[in-house]
Amino acid sequence: MTDPDATDEATPTSRHPELDAALDAVADLGSVPLAEHHERLERAHRALHELLSGRAEH
Repeated sequence: MTDPDATDEATPTSRHPELDAALDAVADLGSVPLAEHHERLERAHRALHELLSGRAEH
């Protein structure tokens, strides 16, 4: 059972490691230099596109 008062929220996983890694990289955009945003967003976009188009490894 989870503690409803807990402040540490676990990041949900998708069972697709590439997508999870890309989403983790996007989750902390506010704490990284602006110059890194494009690469991180592009990687998340690519991972989502591959997963949704059926090209991702299962």
